[in-house]
Amino acid sequence: MKISIIIPNYNNKETLNQCLDSIKNLKNPPFEVIVIDDYSTDGSEKIVKNPNKLIRLEQNGGPARARNIGAKNAKGDFLLFIDSDVLLEKNIIIEIEKILKNKIKAIIQGVYSKRSKHPGICNRFKDIYYNYYFNRNTGDFTKTLSTHCFLIEKELFLVKGGFNENIKNASIEDAEFGKKIDNEKIFLGRNVKVTHLKNYNLTSLLKTDYKMAKNKIKSIIRQRHKGHLINATNNKEDTISMILEVIIVSLIPINLLLLILKSNILKLSLIFLIIAYTLINFSFFREFYKNRISITKIFFLNYIDKFVISLGLICGLITYFFKRY
Repeated sequence: MKISIIIPNYNNKETLNQCLDSIKNLKNPPFEVIVIDDYSTDGSEKIVKNPNKLIRLEQNGGPARARNIGAKNAKGDFLLFIDSDVLLEKNIIIEIEKILKNKIKAIIQGVYSKRSKHPGICNRFKDIYYNYYFNRNTGDFTKTLSTHCFLIEKELFLVKGGFNENIKNASIEDAEFGKKIDNEKIFLGRNVKVTHLKNYNLTSLLKTDYKMAKNKIKSIIRQRHKGHLINATNNKEDTISMILEVIIVSLIPINLLLLILKSNILKLSLIFLIIAYTLINFSFFREFYKNRISITKIFFLNYIDKFVISLGLICGLITYFFKRY
């Protein structure tokens, strides 16, 4: 069983170094580690030392292209895709091998740890969100695919055509690939864990989620030829919830502005919207309560984040129809 770790990198010198150190400290080493440097300008390529393999690209083409190149050059039977800003848990290869021994054919989705490497409410918010997003599913399988940590047979990956290289930024290329393999079962490896190294502040958090939302709606529309809009996503329940939440978070500020009319109906409407917003996010808020994090802060941070996500979805719709991929 040969596992090739594939790491795309673009100007992430500091986190890449920590990522490679975590691989060096694994209890079971992988067959090989391939770093695809996407024409970095920060000297990232200099920290990739033997036995790690470096593929240095001559122009920046985005993480989808970098991962595809890494996959084609890999010698292992399995490809473990990770991001350059994660730390691998020491027993991650052991956990993967346990799953593979019990499965004839497997695609394994790893999860983010709840641990934050940096202080601050924005980092705690994002790390717990990532962990919650995958672990809320109580079954053994998931419909979601994310390249922060997932394993797939090399042959299957190549047969499915790899990632969409038209997506130039790190955003939705992994979810789109997930649609290519939606007839395959994706095993949720709850013990296949990585820790996120990205340090968020409010601006970077909102900017990241705005960009992600903008690309997500474009991806959904691109997939529409496969069926109804909702069927073009990986999870119907998520899509319905997303649509409801976009409507709610958009209506709340409108209601606040209209309160100058002193209408009792508008006051009741605002109360209803806040209750609906709370109920939709109740299980998410409960995760922060379990971790003894201020629910009040999370309530408002989550609302601001969801409002910005709504703006990203709207902007994505507009730009898509102006033929901007």
